[in-house]
Parts: sequence; C-alpha cells; structure tokens
Amino acid sequence: MNQRSMWILLYTMCIPALFIFFWMYSIAQTDGMTGFDSTIFSFFNAISGDVMVQVAKGVTIVGNKPTIIVGALLLLCWLWFKRKNYLGLAILALGVGGGNYLKNWLKEYVGRERPETALLAEEELAFPSGHAMISLVFYVLLAYFIAKEVQSRGAKITIYVTGILIAFLSGTSRIILHVHYPSDVIGGYALGFALLMLCLFLYRRYESKFPK
Repeated sequence: MNQRSMWILLYTMCIPALFIFFWMYSIAQTDGMTGFDSTIFSFFNAISGDVMVQVAKGVTIVGNKPTIIVGALLLLCWLWFKRKNYLGLAILALGVGGGNYLKNWLKEYVGRERPETALLAEEELAFPSGHAMISLVFYVLLAYFIAKEVQSRGAKITIYVTGILIAFLSGTSRIILHVHYPSDVIGGYALGFALLMLCLFLYRRYESKFPK
C-alpha cells in the first residue's frame, strides 16, 4: 500500500470511529452497569491480579493531566523554538487543547458517574475517558512530529508503535482500575481517533503553505 492509499484509508476509518463513538454514547446514557460494560469488566477482572493492578496504577500516570500538559509544553517549545513549525503549534493546540475542551464539555453534557468499584478516586465525570481520548491524540501527534525527523522506515514504525502503545496502555489501565466503564474508554478512543485524523489532515493539507 502506498502512502496516499494509507492516508485515504485512515481518513475513511473516521466514519466507523464516529459510529462507534455514538454507540458508546448511547450506552453511556443508560443508568448503572450495562451488559456490554459488565462483560468487558469480567474479562479484565479474570486476567488482572494484584500485580497487574499495581502496574496499572503506575501506567495510568502517562495519561494524567499534568503529564500531558508537561509533554505538550515540551513539544510546543521544540516546535516553536527549534523547528519554527507554527502550523504544528496550531495543530497541537487544536488536538490537545481543543480535545480537552471537547472532552470536558461532553463529560458535563452526558453526566455519567464513575463506576462504584473504582480503585482510584476521581473528581471528573466518566464519559468519555480523557486518558483514552487525549492520550491517543497527544502521543500519536508526538510520534508524528518525531517520525518526520528520521529517515529510516523501521525507525518511523517503531516511533508510531510506541506512541500508539502508550495511548493504548493509558486507556486500558482505566478499565483495570475500574475508574472508567469500558464504554467510556472505547468512546474516548473513537472520538480521539477522529480528532487525530482531523489534525493530521489539516497539517498535511496546509504544511506546504507554512515554510519553516
């Protein structure tokens, strides 16, 4: 598959991603535990022991707000002062800043409470999961900008896989810790993917108009 076909495929995947988001949204409208969430919780409970719970408590830090803020500020400084990539700055602001605003608005709009079995105390409402949504946007954007600096195809793949894996672990840890219903996390990933593709589409569309 050539690069153009790959990007067309990724953009097209926004359609099923949005369908999944609205499906998860419909689940989030239901009071209490749903059969969908219960089934996934049961699977994770079956494979999660005390060690995995402790690992999840450590892993979940990569998606915490302070971690994302520090990471975004470091990336912002690099794009601004080192690369003079002002379009990249705008895309980062759209993805992380705009995504965070959208996530907070949706939480208030949906008003879903956290699971009663949560192993960590959280103040925000549940749907969608910011650890899933914002982590996917930030870590893949970070991988994208880093990958543009290397020539090796193998290195690019490694960078992307690392970014996606961090985002995946961030969201999965929230299910293991029961601080989110699985539908919160899946909905967060689905909406995060659509926002990420919008960011990358805009960047690739206008990159040539912003010479560095």
